[in-house]
Amino acid sequence: MTDIASSVRLTAGTKIYLYVSLTIIAAIVLIPLLTTALGGFKTLGDLRTNPFGLPAEWHVENYTSILFGDRYWRQMMNSLIIAVLTVFLTVSVSAMAAFAFAHVKFFGSNFLLNYFLIGLMFPAATAILPLFIRIRDLGLLNTYWGVVLPQVAFGLGMSILLFRNYFRNLPEELFQAAFVDGCGYIRFFWHISLPLSRPIIATVSIISFVGSWNS
Repeated sequence: MTDIASSVRLTAGTKIYLYVSLTIIAAIVLIPLLTTALGGFKTLGDLRTNPFGLPAEWHVENYTSILFGDRYWRQMMNSLIIAVLTVFLTVSVSAMAAFAFAHVKFFGSNFLLNYFLIGLMFPAATAILPLFIRIRDLGLLNTYWGVVLPQVAFGLGMSILLFRNYFRNLPEELFQAAFVDGCGYIRFFWHISLPLSRPIIATVSIISFVGSWNS
């Protein structure tokens, strides 16, 4: 059986259109990156007068002073520590909260869920001043937790929503069979739900890590 897609031949005009379009897209992506990389070899004056051309004099020390300096790697390590703590707390708290919203029936569950989801409507930038005042009052300025806790708080809404939808789509027969065998909520969450939730755990972890690292 021959492949139909492989038998379709493109006309010369179509090939030219594809090559020209891909070249333009590649240029749009690569030119800013190349300009940025070349700008690192220039002095500040050269960068202002000749932002897109080759450097008049190549200054390799602009890169080496950063790569071999202590400050750069210390900032990278701080960012990594903050991102890892944010991912761990976000995944842990949102998974437990989402499991309760998905399987445990209690008074005010819908109201509490909507309260968490309200956070999706407001970006973190709108709460910069209240957050700074609260962190200062708690004595968390210039600490990891002063950065981690606000990131976790603003990431819980989306994470809980993703986990809750995933937990609700798990087969109901698993939940019923586990309770017939004497499995409680905690054991069902730890031994059954979490092992089956590795895809959503990876998804939430990646989203949390990228958001924290970009911040």
